[in-house]
Amino acid sequence: MTKFLKVLTIGAVVSLISTLHSCKKLNYVELEDADYDWVEMYEKNQLVKFRNPAGKIYTYRVESITRGYREEGDNNYGRAGAALLQDVDTSSYDGSSILVERNDAGLLLELYWSRHPRTFNPLQMSVVNDTVNGFPLSDVYVSVCDTFELTPEQDVIKAYYSKSKGFVKFERVGGDVYTLIN
Repeated sequence: MTKFLKVLTIGAVVSLISTLHSCKKLNYVELEDADYDWVEMYEKNQLVKFRNPAGKIYTYRVESITRGYREEGDNNYGRAGAALLQDVDTSSYDGSSILVERNDAGLLLELYWSRHPRTFNPLQMSVVNDTVNGFPLSDVYVSVCDTFELTPEQDVIKAYYSKSKGFVKFERVGGDVYTLIN
């Protein structure tokens, strides 16, 4: 074998080993069937309405429901069903969403209302009993916004989310509470 062929062969072998070594298998962390329960009460284009005691109504439309993965390093974490609600009464953004993700830490939920995300592990959070429209709920989680993050357009300080009903309440600065009516 000529010196040129030896160098070429050695180069090809080194290149092959390098290529095989760099092909890492991604680890997929899948959502469990029960994880989808957090968002399955919503359907695309569904209208969701909230009313305060004075009778003012806010109407939201379910914009999207997604399922997929979030890649981080060698891991792909199952991200399911982000249900995004967009206000259909005004041209400004006043929406909310829930995002469910299963990763190495377990199940995480991200609640957004008016662009203020709150991430929590439902297994480490206390559940609140509440009554919404005369229906008792025993699976309500409360997401509280730090007041220093508020602006006049983003004045929601608390969002209430039920695993069985979805968003059931939100509270604005000053105590104005809007409750799910449908």
